[in-house]
Amino acid sequence: MSNNPKTCKYSYNYSDIKTKEYKDYQCDRDTILDSTFCAFHHSSYHETDPANVRKLFLDELTSNTNSKFFIGCNLPSVKISKITPSPSIYFVNTKFHGDVHFLDIVFNSVDFTKCDIQGRLEFTNVNVDVNLVFKYVRDDDSNLVTTFKRCNFKNVEFISTKFKFIKFLECGFSHANFRYTKFDTMIVDECSFAEKTDFGGAAIMKHGEFQSTVFHNAVKFHHAELSGITVFKDVDFKEQKLVRFGGDLSKISFLRTDITRIMFDENTVWGKDDRYLIYGAQKLEKNPSEEKLSPVLTTYRNLRENYEFRLMYDEAGQFFIKEMDLKKKYCLDQNNETKPRKFRGYFSLIYYYNVLCQYGESFNRVVLWAVAIFSASVIYFACYPDVVELYTAKPLGDINYSEELKNNLAFRLQVSMERTLASFFQADKNHLADYIVRLSSLTVLGALFVVLRRKLERKFRH
Repeated sequence: MSNNPKTCKYSYNYSDIKTKEYKDYQCDRDTILDSTFCAFHHSSYHETDPANVRKLFLDELTSNTNSKFFIGCNLPSVKISKITPSPSIYFVNTKFHGDVHFLDIVFNSVDFTKCDIQGRLEFTNVNVDVNLVFKYVRDDDSNLVTTFKRCNFKNVEFISTKFKFIKFLECGFSHANFRYTKFDTMIVDECSFAEKTDFGGAAIMKHGEFQSTVFHNAVKFHHAELSGITVFKDVDFKEQKLVRFGGDLSKISFLRTDITRIMFDENTVWGKDDRYLIYGAQKLEKNPSEEKLSPVLTTYRNLRENYEFRLMYDEAGQFFIKEMDLKKKYCLDQNNETKPRKFRGYFSLIYYYNVLCQYGESFNRVVLWAVAIFSASVIYFACYPDVVELYTAKPLGDINYSEELKNNLAFRLQVSMERTLASFFQADKNHLADYIVRLSSLTVLGALFVVLRRKLERKFRH
């Protein structure tokens, strides 16, 4: 005769999904195989008789009881569809030893805290009216994909969880919390987030993709670790003033995504070696044939507008310089493909615009050019004074101008500076040297006007 107890001895302290209070769970199922555990809590029965475990599981799941507890169970692969909703279902500390597919189900609340996923986990056409919880979940198999497709969730919590590969396809979220969750690969495609979405402290290690997705409310990527390439493509941030990014964004890309009013904190870095070299520009410089020029230029323009709006003019200027540098280096061929300009770039107006005043961003560079041209003009006119013109303009009686210019250095310097000033400001002489000085000064004065206009425009624009 067996001395085993009638009921399973498994017990666990769990958190109530509604009240958040910790409670003691004691399994009341019958034991099996002369053991002290039931069919669900036996360590190997799911391998010995998976069909029976699957049947018992589905029977219990579809029964007319209130909350259903599968805490600490060992479950084989199973497909779950069209079950009667119950107030709460607990898969806390459960081990899924095979693929599990939830299909066409309306749940009230489901808790997957500390579950162990050893197969594919799929949710298709699943609605959760209150809470869907994934806490401290580990998915360590890189060949498995956790997929949510055409699902709707009221409140989702992925907290301190690890997934190798997760997909959200055509899903709707009200509140979504992904704090401190680690994803190797994360795909979010054609989803909608109605309320606050929090990725604070989350990590995307290899690849992240948000495509054709709408965030209707606040979004927080502040303190998120985006060490993998993360692409926001055709994403719509409805409330940009409530969107927060920060930290290292050197591997983030915004394609056809408006970011002109998003908040980037003061610690934001766009490039590893160059703080303002965004990911698209990095990729473009490595291999122009693999990256389109236009989206990168658009991102730089959006960033410039963003930082100007927040009165961060120095940073805005750096983004404008990067944008113009790309225009100087690359062009589009007849097939709209990006091609390096090569030597043609050195003979373009944009090249000289950079040399002269760094695209209107460098006041110091214009001043240096003005000083250089003025100094060269003074030296030239001091070496080659026009004695006849000087005598006509400034008669000094019987003074011999040739001797005076030769022997009086101060007088020669005065004469050369007067002539330089006259030529520099487009007046007086009409010799070749004067025309050269005039043309040079026109360029410098024009660049100076551009620089001053840009500085004043930014100061009074917002």
